[in-house]
Order: sequence, then structure tokens, then C-alpha cells
Amino acid sequence: METMTYDEAMGLVKAEKFILENGKLLKEKQLIMECYSDFRIVLATPDMKRRFIWSVRQGRKEKLRINLHYMDDGKAGLFRVDYNSGHVNPARATPEVPDSLAVYSGLRMGTKCHHAHFHVRGYKELAWAMPLADMGAVQKEMENNDDFTNAIATFAKYINLKTELLISPIAM
Repeated sequence: METMTYDEAMGLVKAEKFILENGKLLKEKQLIMECYSDFRIVLATPDMKRRFIWSVRQGRKEKLRINLHYMDDGKAGLFRVDYNSGHVNPARATPEVPDSLAVYSGLRMGTKCHHAHFHVRGYKELAWAMPLADMGAVQKEMENNDDFTNAIATFAKYINLKTELLISPIAM
């Protein structure tokens, strides 16, 4: 996994995926959300040759963290969105860091700067992030039930999940 480039990782993020349960790819799935949710779902490409773990954690400390990991011989973080959690990017960008992330070298994001993490070869897992305010296609704020539901739905769309999600709202 260490040899995977940013572009290869983003290719996996954008690959078509379905929820995999009992050896079958699902066309739809109901997600019952509860306060302080914590779940993991196995995803697979249509040919079932590539597997992923999609995890969602809503806790007291981290209001919401949504992850996508690629499962091969091990586990590699590909993409993560954090709401209400701080982060500091590496101070220096090597040539492996795409320009879209290099501009955020050394950026300190406080807990109110919701952000997305990306895989970059040569750095610890998901060390590079950008503010959600600078990204398209993801939920930017986290203030109510609709935002929580939209965060799950827009993440699923961003990672190209083709299983239709029926998401039950929660009380935050």
C-alpha cells in the first residue's frame, strides 16, 4: 500500500462500489442511525475483485468521522472526512503531494474547520487534508440531523457508492 500514489488512491475512491453482504452486492440498504453511531460496512467493486471498508463514527469527542479504507494484503486509508476535529498538515510537500493539497502545507485546522483527508505516498496514513469549504460534493457543515444525513449521503456519492441508501434520521 505504501507504493500507492495519490492518483491511484483517488482512482480507487472513484471506482464504482456496492455494499457487500453475505457474498451479494446490494442494490439498496437501510442505515439506521443512532446517537453516537459506530459502524463498518464492506464494499466491493462490481466484479468483487476489490474490497473496501466504509466506516462511520459519531461520538462525543468527534462529532462525525467517515472513512474509506482499501482492503488488499492489509488496510490502507484512502479518504476520510472529519467534522469537529482538528488537524495539522505536514509542513513540507514532496513532489508526491498534488498541487491541490500542497497549497495547504503546514495548515492548522481547528475543530470548527471541517476537513477531508487524502492518501499521499511517503506520508503517514491520511496525513494530508483540505478544508471542506474548498471542496465540492461533500457536506460542508454539521449542525443538525439533516446535515448528518447529508454528510453520509454526499460521502457515499463522492466514493461512487451505487447501492441506494435509505438513511433513518437521528436526534443529535
